[in-house]
Formats: sequence, C-alpha cells, structure tokens
Amino acid sequence: MSNVVALPSGPVREWLGVEKVLRDILAEKAHEQDVIDYVCSTLRPVYLKWDNESHLKIAGHVNPEQLQQITDWFTTMFGGMMLELANREIELYHLRGQK
Repeated sequence: MSNVVALPSGPVREWLGVEKVLRDILAEKAHEQDVIDYVCSTLRPVYLKWDNESHLKIAGHVNPEQLQQITDWFTTMFGGMMLELANREIELYHLRGQK
C-alpha cells in the first residue's frame, strides 16, 4: 500500500488562500454562512479557469522596485475585482430567492 498523498495543484492551492480571505471579508460584513458558501462555490470555477488560462510574462529586466509596483497593482486590482464579483453573486443569490 502506498503512502503517497495527492496534493492539490498550484491553482487549487492558490484558490484556497483566496477563498479564506474572501470568506473572512464576507463574514466581517455579516453575511450568512449559506451566502458565503454560495459565493465561494460560484467563484471557484471562475478563478480556476482564469488561473489556468492566463500567465504573466514580462520581457526584459524588471528591477525590484518595479516588480513591487506590479505586485501591488495586481493585488489591489485582483482583490477589488473579486469583491465586486462577490457582491454581484450575493445580489443574484437574494434575487433568485435562495434566502
């Protein structure tokens, strides 16, 4: 019998981190657990699709300051977009009468 443990792929591991932050933010905004579960289950396949299909390629030399600026910009943009998507999914959840 093998003791090999299958670990999640890179995108799945990354999603788990994103999901934790998203769950924490939505819980802080006092959303109910069923709403949070719905949002996360809806956004997971979207995240995994785009994580698998898009990769950043930077041609040429980027100094550490420029790399930090790119990282900061991406983090802000990505976080804002995820929250916007989450808010839309919450609206849909309520409009569809799930709660």
